[in-house]
Amino acid sequence: MDHGPMKLLLIEDSVDECVKYKDCANNRKDIIFIAMTGSSNEGLRYAKTRLPEGIILDLELHHGEGFGLDFLAKLKDIHIGLRPVIAVTTNIRSEVVYDRAHDLGADLIFWKKQHGYNPSMVINALLDLRGSRLPSTRGTLESECNEDRKNRINERIDRELNLIGLPIRLKGRKYIREAIFNIVEGEDPAKALYIAAESFNVGYNAVFSAMKVVIERAWQTTSIDDLEKYYTACFDINEGNPYPTDFVFYYGKKIRDSID
Repeated sequence: MDHGPMKLLLIEDSVDECVKYKDCANNRKDIIFIAMTGSSNEGLRYAKTRLPEGIILDLELHHGEGFGLDFLAKLKDIHIGLRPVIAVTTNIRSEVVYDRAHDLGADLIFWKKQHGYNPSMVINALLDLRGSRLPSTRGTLESECNEDRKNRINERIDRELNLIGLPIRLKGRKYIREAIFNIVEGEDPAKALYIAAESFNVGYNAVFSAMKVVIERAWQTTSIDDLEKYYTACFDINEGNPYPTDFVFYYGKKIRDSID
């Protein structure tokens, strides 16, 4: 059965290695990289939000952020449905480290200095294991709890946005909803718009402009009494309406502080 290209996440801080993987992907149709990052923290976020089928993890990340073993440990503590196949790449040659990586969930380990090592070797191994993916070990109960929390947060966001008449049909609303949700879930408010842009695979400027349009529309069509009642944060009166980043921060903090 053809499942289409295998979705891969690359966590690698070497620019040269990233270029090699990009070139490899460009020359084949059986895989696609949904994200590349040199940060283990960003890698965790991508694993949760983009649900890769396979992960290629540089163990050291000397020039990036974090450490591969720490990523593996944290990945085990989150529920992401089907567990991705994980290939670790490393310059370390230590049985102790390898055993620890396997204990934490690594399926494959490649020593970068071994004969014949290249991106195709790693990718082909992941493809061979594609059909062996298993449900996350965190279990169904946690999955249901996480889904219930997500639904409660999104319902609360929609209620708040409806109170000020934020138009549902304008695309800026879905960007605002995503940014607020990420803030509620602990993301850095300063990065909220960038994360929303990544989630919808659009540029930051497009997201910002769409948010600005939908906020302006609400302030043009909703009664002043309702706006003053339900949006209590300060904003520059010369602008006439809140700035998009201030807007999502206000609701993100408000909902985060009150959600169960």
